Amino acid sequence: MVGECSPCAETSVQHCRCGKEKQSRPCAQLTWSCNQVCGKLFPCGKHWCQETCHPQGTCGECPRSQAIRLCPCGKTSTHNLPCTEDVPCCGDTCGKALSCGQHQCTEKCHYGSCSQCLQFSVKSCRCGARQKEMPCVKTFTCEVRCQKKKSCGRHVCKRRCCDGVACSTCDQICGKKLKCGNHKCMSVCHDGPCYPCTITIDKACSCGQTVVSVPCIRQKVAQPPKCRRPCLHKSKCDHQTIQKHACHFGDCPPCILVCGRKLTGCDHSCQSRCHDSVSVKIQTEKKVLAGPWEQHTPSYTTLIRQPCPPCPFPTSVQCKGQHETSVLPCSNSVIYSCKRECGRELPCTNHTCTLECHVVSGESGGGGESGTECQTCEEACSQPRPKGCTHPCIKPCHPKACPPCKQGVKTRCHCGVTVIYTPCHEWTNPQFNKDEKLSCPGLCPKELNCGHPCSLKCHPPGQCRSKCIEKVTLRCKCRTIKQTVACHLAVDKVIECTEKCKQQQPHQSPPTSSDQGSQSEAPEEEVESVLLPGRRQRKRKERTTSVDESESFISMQLLKKYCPIVFIVLSVLAAFYFAITAEN
Repeated sequence: MVGECSPCAETSVQHCRCGKEKQSRPCAQLTWSCNQVCGKLFPCGKHWCQETCHPQGTCGECPRSQAIRLCPCGKTSTHNLPCTEDVPCCGDTCGKALSCGQHQCTEKCHYGSCSQCLQFSVKSCRCGARQKEMPCVKTFTCEVRCQKKKSCGRHVCKRRCCDGVACSTCDQICGKKLKCGNHKCMSVCHDGPCYPCTITIDKACSCGQTVVSVPCIRQKVAQPPKCRRPCLHKSKCDHQTIQKHACHFGDCPPCILVCGRKLTGCDHSCQSRCHDSVSVKIQTEKKVLAGPWEQHTPSYTTLIRQPCPPCPFPTSVQCKGQHETSVLPCSNSVIYSCKRECGRELPCTNHTCTLECHVVSGESGGGGESGTECQTCEEACSQPRPKGCTHPCIKPCHPKACPPCKQGVKTRCHCGVTVIYTPCHEWTNPQFNKDEKLSCPGLCPKELNCGHPCSLKCHPPGQCRSKCIEKVTLRCKCRTIKQTVACHLAVDKVIECTEKCKQQQPHQSPPTSSDQGSQSEAPEEEVESVLLPGRRQRKRKERTTSVDESESFISMQLLKKYCPIVFIVLSVLAAFYFAITAEN
């Protein structure tokens, strides 16, 4: 036959256009696409090709490196913009066609795909019976059921929003309910009325002793026969017998006797009306149906046994802290808190418990003694301190008197040389002899009027000896006779020359005027030496000042070097001493 040959029916392994995948395909279809993104890097080195499978080497230039680039909506152009920068949105309306094909995007110029169309339009349903204004993106189906009859001419299609194609021939059973209302026609679907029901049923009373036969069609109309016999139903409550009544349908009337059951938690009995079998209507919860094949569960009535109500008998109840007594129903007769402060005296005897009303163990009555449940007093000691004591009590709040304060009071002795630490309770004691305590073992460094130092030990100011007992030497005018006496006696005592002085003196020429002057001056010097022997010692001291100054300089240097060490050692020893005394 002359003409074109038919396509080749053989298969071969062929690569896709981009060359990433290969498949066994008919030879007639050599070109095919794998539908994968190319993903090759553009010459710009910043972006990748986003086109689906295409021939190799046809990626071209980066679409973002064009000389003129448009904004996302395509209304505004930008020149010579680097490919790494996005074209800014122009701010105008997008205007692109939406997926509905009827409206345009009303948003401002933006990147990415446009959102769904939110505009409304009038749409017709599948069967064409209804029209509705709704969003373009939604499909409208109405709830109208198809009213077209099937081939039998009696049964209706009843399919929702039917387009008329699905209606088929009828092969169902007639299924019409007969006039009796209890049975259905079991014949094949037919035209015209069904045959009447020929079944008869027996209608009996509740106990079944009285029976009447009636046609099925009259079952709903016919009343059950009246029965004069007593009701044979058993009591559904705890009472063995209830009020007598005739045979009946349905539940027996409720029991009107007193319940009489013993209540739990007390010794009283329930005085309410019998509630062992109470008719209660159960309302089922409505839920969202999954389809027309599901139905709501109807509400129903059932008999339940209700619990006895709370015991209403009045009882007297005390609060937890026994502050008050209230009359409460027996069911609520539980120990309660009156919300007051406890108010019981704490063991410190200075404060009261501030906790809310609580149980206090070990109490037989409403006494004011605190218990183990009361709070522990955490206040500081508030008792007044002894007169003169400035230290706080070291113990927390406590009964009785505070212990003696053993804090050390730092003072100096009368002479100011020695630091003395005295316990505070001894220092503030009126009977404590402070003058004796402040006297150190050293001598008083003060000088008397005569110039001699006080010879007494360290003593209070103003108690130095008025009469100096230092020994001084007195001489006569010729300085031949000398005598040692106490300093306070040397002022008024004068030693006269004797015959012995005249015998020992050499024979001298009569004194000249110059000799007389010297003789007149000598007694004055002698008197000064006699009257003020301390001054002579001062002169001797002045002679040795140069030596003493060098020695005092050396002693001061040593004192500066070792004084801090000695002070630290003494402080540690004093602290250790007072710590031991405080523990004892």
